Amino acid sequence: MARQEQVSARGIRVATYNIWGASTPHRYWQDRSELRGARPGSPVLTESDESTIWRRRRALLATALRDARPDIVALQEVPAPQPGREDRASVLARDIGGSGERYQVALSTFGDGSRTAVLTRQQIQSQREFALDAAADGFGGYPVVLEVATAVATIWTTHLPVGPDSVKDACVRELAERAASARTDVPLLICGDLNCQASSRQIRWLLDDGRIDDTWPAAGGAVETCTMPLPTPTWRLDYVLLRRQDGMRPVPGSACLLGTRPDGTGLFASDHVGVAVDLEPARPFSY
Repeated sequence: MARQEQVSARGIRVATYNIWGASTPHRYWQDRSELRGARPGSPVLTESDESTIWRRRRALLATALRDARPDIVALQEVPAPQPGREDRASVLARDIGGSGERYQVALSTFGDGSRTAVLTRQQIQSQREFALDAAADGFGGYPVVLEVATAVATIWTTHLPVGPDSVKDACVRELAERAASARTDVPLLICGDLNCQASSRQIRWLLDDGRIDDTWPAAGGAVETCTMPLPTPTWRLDYVLLRRQDGMRPVPGSACLLGTRPDGTGLFASDHVGVAVDLEPARPFSY
Protein backbone atom coordinates (compact mmCIF):
# COMPACT_ATOMS: atom_id res chain seq x y z
CA MET A 1 0.00 0.00 0.00
CA ALA A 2 1.40 3.41 -0.96
CA ARG A 3 2.63 5.59 1.87
CA GLN A 4 0.93 8.98 1.63
CA GLU A 5 3.39 11.87 1.51
CA GLN A 6 3.02 15.59 1.76
CA VAL A 7 4.67 17.47 -1.08
CA SER A 8 8.22 18.26 -0.03
CA ALA A 9 9.62 21.77 -0.05
CA ARG A 10 11.56 20.95 -3.19
CA GLY A 11 8.49 19.58 -4.99
CA ILE A 12 8.92 16.77 -7.49
CA ARG A 13 12.45 16.30 -8.77
CA VAL A 14 12.59 15.31 -12.43
CA ALA A 15 15.81 14.31 -14.18
CA THR A 16 16.71 13.40 -17.72
CA TYR A 17 19.94 11.66 -18.69
CA ASN A 18 21.34 10.32 -21.94
CA ILE A 19 23.51 7.47 -20.65
CA TRP A 20 25.48 6.95 -23.89
CA GLY A 21 24.38 3.43 -24.75
CA ALA A 22 27.26 0.98 -24.98
CA SER A 23 29.75 3.62 -26.13
CA THR A 24 33.28 4.08 -24.85
CA PRO A 25 35.81 6.91 -25.03
CA HIS A 26 38.16 4.49 -26.81
CA ARG A 27 35.75 3.95 -29.71
CA TYR A 28 35.35 7.66 -30.38
CA TRP A 29 39.08 8.29 -30.00
CA GLN A 30 40.09 5.31 -32.15
CA ASP A 31 37.46 5.63 -34.88
CA ARG A 32 36.95 9.39 -35.09
CA SER A 33 39.92 10.96 -33.27
CA GLU A 34 37.25 12.61 -31.14
CA LEU A 35 37.52 13.10 -27.40
CA ARG A 36 34.26 11.96 -25.78
CA GLY A 37 33.41 10.96 -22.25
CA ALA A 38 36.94 11.32 -20.86
CA ARG A 39 39.55 13.93 -20.12
CA PRO A 40 42.53 14.41 -22.43
CA GLY A 41 45.24 11.85 -21.76
CA SER A 42 42.97 9.55 -19.78
CA PRO A 43 44.06 5.89 -19.81
CA VAL A 44 40.48 4.91 -20.72
CA LEU A 45 41.16 6.18 -24.24
CA THR A 46 43.09 2.93 -24.78
CA GLU A 47 40.58 0.66 -22.97
CA SER A 48 38.49 -1.18 -25.56
CA ASP A 49 36.52 -3.54 -23.31
CA GLU A 50 33.02 -2.06 -23.07
CA SER A 51 31.95 -4.24 -20.15
CA THR A 52 34.84 -2.93 -18.05
CA ILE A 53 34.07 0.67 -18.96
CA TRP A 54 30.35 0.12 -18.30
CA ARG A 55 30.99 -1.11 -14.76
CA ARG A 56 32.80 2.11 -14.01
CA ARG A 57 30.29 4.32 -15.84
CA ARG A 58 27.48 2.52 -14.03
CA ALA A 59 29.01 3.47 -10.67
CA LEU A 60 29.34 7.10 -11.78
CA LEU A 61 25.77 7.22 -13.11
CA ALA A 62 24.43 5.65 -9.94
CA THR A 63 26.28 8.13 -7.74
CA ALA A 64 25.06 11.11 -9.75
CA LEU A 65 21.45 9.94 -9.66
CA ARG A 66 21.55 8.81 -6.05
CA ASP A 67 22.88 12.19 -4.96
CA ALA A 68 20.15 13.99 -6.92
CA ARG A 69 17.36 11.84 -5.39
CA PRO A 70 14.96 12.29 -8.32
CA ASP A 71 11.34 11.21 -8.18
CA ILE A 72 11.26 10.66 -11.95
CA VAL A 73 14.17 9.87 -14.27
CA ALA A 74 13.93 9.81 -18.07
CA LEU A 75 16.75 7.87 -19.72
CA GLN A 76 17.91 7.81 -23.31
CA GLU A 77 20.37 5.53 -25.09
CA VAL A 78 19.63 2.53 -22.90
CA PRO A 79 21.04 -0.53 -24.70
CA ALA A 80 18.49 -3.17 -25.67
CA PRO A 81 18.61 -5.95 -23.07
CA GLN A 82 20.74 -8.97 -23.85
CA PRO A 83 19.25 -12.46 -23.45
CA GLY A 84 19.53 -13.61 -19.86
CA ARG A 85 20.78 -10.25 -18.62
CA GLU A 86 19.07 -7.50 -16.70
CA ASP A 87 18.56 -4.34 -18.72
CA ARG A 88 20.67 -1.36 -17.73
CA ALA A 89 17.71 0.81 -16.74
CA SER A 90 16.67 -1.78 -14.16
CA VAL A 91 20.27 -2.09 -12.98
CA LEU A 92 20.45 1.66 -12.38
CA ALA A 93 17.04 1.67 -10.69
CA ARG A 94 18.31 -0.92 -8.23
CA ASP A 95 21.59 0.93 -7.74
CA ILE A 96 19.98 4.25 -6.85
CA GLY A 97 17.03 2.95 -4.85
CA GLY A 98 17.71 2.85 -1.15
CA SER A 99 15.60 1.66 1.74
CA GLY A 100 12.06 2.81 1.05
CA GLU A 101 13.07 4.38 -2.26
CA ARG A 102 12.44 1.68 -4.83
CA TYR A 103 12.05 2.77 -8.42
CA GLN A 104 9.68 1.21 -10.90
CA VAL A 105 10.99 0.84 -14.44
CA ALA A 106 9.40 1.23 -17.84
CA LEU A 107 11.62 0.32 -20.80
CA SER A 108 10.69 0.91 -24.41
CA THR A 109 10.52 -2.18 -26.63
CA PHE A 110 10.99 -0.92 -30.18
CA GLY A 111 14.13 -1.90 -32.07
CA ASP A 112 17.32 -3.77 -31.32
CA GLY A 113 19.56 -0.79 -30.55
CA SER A 114 19.45 1.87 -27.87
CA ARG A 115 16.09 2.50 -26.23
CA THR A 116 14.51 4.86 -23.72
CA ALA A 117 13.27 4.28 -20.18
CA VAL A 118 11.57 5.90 -17.21
CA LEU A 119 12.44 5.26 -13.57
CA THR A 120 9.85 6.49 -11.12
CA ARG A 121 9.16 6.32 -7.41
CA GLN A 122 5.48 6.50 -8.33
CA GLN A 123 3.37 3.49 -9.20
CA ILE A 124 3.34 3.04 -12.98
CA GLN A 125 -0.27 2.98 -14.08
CA SER A 126 0.37 2.28 -17.75
CA GLN A 127 2.96 2.57 -20.48
CA ARG A 128 2.81 2.70 -24.25
CA GLU A 129 4.92 3.78 -27.19
CA PHE A 130 4.03 5.87 -30.18
CA ALA A 131 6.07 6.61 -33.26
CA LEU A 132 6.90 10.10 -34.46
CA ASP A 133 6.00 9.84 -38.12
CA ALA A 134 8.49 12.50 -39.13
CA ALA A 135 11.39 10.65 -37.47
CA ALA A 136 11.29 7.95 -40.13
CA ASP A 137 13.16 10.25 -42.50
CA GLY A 138 15.87 11.17 -40.01
CA PHE A 139 19.05 9.57 -38.76
CA GLY A 140 20.21 8.93 -35.22
CA GLY A 141 18.03 9.24 -32.15
CA TYR A 142 15.08 6.96 -31.45
CA PRO A 143 11.87 7.17 -33.52
CA VAL A 144 9.47 6.20 -30.73
CA VAL A 145 8.26 8.17 -27.71
CA LEU A 146 7.84 6.20 -24.48
CA GLU A 147 4.78 7.34 -22.52
CA VAL A 148 4.53 6.41 -18.85
CA ALA A 149 1.48 7.34 -16.81
CA THR A 150 1.63 7.87 -13.03
CA ALA A 151 -0.70 9.58 -10.58
CA VAL A 152 1.46 12.70 -10.50
CA ALA A 153 2.30 13.11 -14.20
CA THR A 154 2.43 11.55 -17.62
CA ILE A 155 6.03 11.35 -18.77
CA TRP A 156 7.12 11.31 -22.39
CA THR A 157 10.72 10.27 -22.94
CA THR A 158 12.08 11.13 -26.35
CA HIS A 159 15.35 11.12 -28.29
CA LEU A 160 14.87 13.09 -31.48
CA PRO A 161 16.91 12.47 -34.65
CA VAL A 162 20.32 14.02 -35.08
CA GLY A 163 19.24 15.34 -38.48
CA PRO A 164 18.47 16.63 -40.96
CA ASP A 165 17.04 19.93 -39.70
CA SER A 166 13.89 19.59 -41.78
CA VAL A 167 13.11 16.33 -40.00
CA LYS A 168 13.77 17.87 -36.60
CA ASP A 169 11.43 20.74 -37.52
CA ALA A 170 8.68 18.23 -38.28
CA CYS A 171 9.35 16.14 -35.17
CA VAL A 172 9.14 19.15 -32.85
CA ARG A 173 5.87 20.26 -34.44
CA GLU A 174 4.49 16.74 -34.16
CA LEU A 175 5.45 16.59 -30.47
CA ALA A 176 3.69 19.91 -29.85
CA GLU A 177 0.52 18.79 -31.62
CA ARG A 178 0.44 15.49 -29.75
CA ALA A 179 1.01 17.29 -26.46
CA ALA A 180 -1.92 19.60 -27.18
CA SER A 181 -4.25 16.64 -27.64
CA ALA A 182 -2.87 14.43 -24.83
CA ARG A 183 -4.84 13.70 -21.65
CA THR A 184 -5.30 16.70 -19.39
CA ASP A 185 -6.27 15.13 -16.06
CA VAL A 186 -2.58 14.99 -15.05
CA PRO A 187 0.36 17.17 -16.06
CA LEU A 188 2.47 16.19 -19.07
CA LEU A 189 6.28 16.23 -18.92
CA ILE A 190 8.36 15.91 -22.09
CA CYS A 191 11.89 14.85 -21.21
CA GLY A 192 14.90 13.84 -23.20
CA ASP A 193 17.62 14.52 -25.70
CA LEU A 194 15.99 16.63 -28.42
CA ASN A 195 19.20 16.95 -30.46
CA CYS A 196 18.31 20.64 -30.85
CA GLN A 197 20.39 23.40 -29.33
CA ALA A 198 18.60 25.81 -27.07
CA SER A 199 19.18 28.56 -29.63
CA SER A 200 17.95 26.45 -32.56
CA ARG A 201 14.94 27.37 -34.63
CA GLN A 202 13.21 24.18 -33.46
CA ILE A 203 13.41 25.09 -29.78
CA ARG A 204 12.59 28.74 -30.46
CA TRP A 205 9.47 27.68 -32.36
CA LEU A 206 8.45 25.18 -29.69
CA LEU A 207 8.64 27.74 -26.89
CA ASP A 208 7.29 30.66 -28.89
CA ASP A 209 4.25 28.56 -29.75
CA GLY A 210 3.16 29.16 -26.15
CA ARG A 211 2.00 25.68 -25.23
CA ILE A 212 5.30 24.22 -23.96
CA ASP A 213 7.72 25.71 -21.41
CA ASP A 214 11.40 24.97 -20.84
CA THR A 215 11.88 24.40 -17.10
CA TRP A 216 15.64 25.01 -17.06
CA PRO A 217 15.80 28.85 -17.01
CA ALA A 218 12.76 29.17 -14.74
CA ALA A 219 14.43 26.76 -12.27
CA GLY A 220 17.52 28.96 -12.19
CA GLY A 221 19.61 27.26 -14.86
CA ALA A 222 22.02 29.53 -16.72
CA VAL A 223 20.99 30.36 -20.26
CA GLU A 224 24.49 29.52 -21.52
CA THR A 225 24.45 26.01 -19.97
CA CYS A 226 25.63 23.22 -22.28
CA THR A 227 25.02 19.52 -21.67
CA MET A 228 27.18 17.70 -24.24
CA PRO A 229 29.65 16.50 -25.37
CA LEU A 230 31.84 15.94 -22.34
CA PRO A 231 34.58 16.72 -21.46
CA THR A 232 33.89 20.19 -22.95
CA PRO A 233 30.14 20.65 -23.58
CA THR A 234 29.22 23.06 -26.36
CA TRP A 235 25.48 22.36 -26.85
CA ARG A 236 22.40 22.14 -24.64
CA LEU A 237 20.39 19.26 -26.05
CA ASP A 238 18.74 17.84 -22.91
CA TYR A 239 15.44 19.18 -21.63
CA VAL A 240 12.66 18.83 -19.10
CA LEU A 241 9.66 20.50 -20.74
CA LEU A 242 6.16 20.94 -19.38
CA ARG A 243 2.80 21.82 -20.81
CA ARG A 244 1.92 25.34 -19.72
CA GLN A 245 -1.77 24.65 -19.12
CA ASP A 246 -1.11 21.96 -16.51
CA GLY A 247 -0.22 24.22 -13.58
CA MET A 248 3.19 22.74 -12.71
CA ARG A 249 5.90 25.32 -12.10
CA PRO A 250 9.67 25.01 -11.75
CA VAL A 251 11.05 25.69 -8.28
CA PRO A 252 13.46 28.65 -8.52
CA GLY A 253 17.05 27.72 -7.75
CA SER A 254 16.50 23.99 -8.21
CA ALA A 255 18.20 23.46 -11.59
CA CYS A 256 21.27 21.26 -11.42
CA LEU A 257 23.55 19.21 -13.64
CA LEU A 258 24.45 15.58 -12.94
CA GLY A 259 27.64 13.71 -13.72
CA THR A 260 29.85 16.74 -14.23
CA ARG A 261 32.90 15.21 -12.57
CA PRO A 262 34.98 12.30 -13.85
CA ASP A 263 36.48 9.54 -11.77
CA GLY A 264 40.16 9.44 -10.86
CA THR A 265 41.17 8.20 -14.31
CA GLY A 266 39.30 10.95 -16.15
CA LEU A 267 36.27 8.85 -17.17
CA PHE A 268 32.85 10.52 -17.12
CA ALA A 269 29.53 8.76 -16.56
CA SER A 270 28.39 9.65 -20.10
CA ASP A 271 29.18 12.04 -22.91
CA HIS A 272 26.15 14.05 -21.70
CA VAL A 273 25.54 15.54 -18.29
CA GLY A 274 22.18 14.87 -16.73
CA VAL A 275 19.67 17.65 -16.06
CA ALA A 276 17.43 17.87 -12.99
CA VAL A 277 14.81 20.39 -11.86
CA ASP A 278 12.22 20.53 -9.11
CA LEU A 279 8.60 21.14 -10.05
CA GLU A 280 5.76 22.31 -7.87
CA PRO A 281 3.10 19.64 -8.44
CA ALA A 282 -0.45 20.42 -9.38
CA ARG A 283 -1.69 18.10 -6.63
CA PRO A 284 -0.35 16.15 -3.60
CA PHE A 285 1.39 12.90 -4.49
CA SER A 286 2.35 9.63 -2.85
CA TYR A 287 5.10 7.04 -3.07
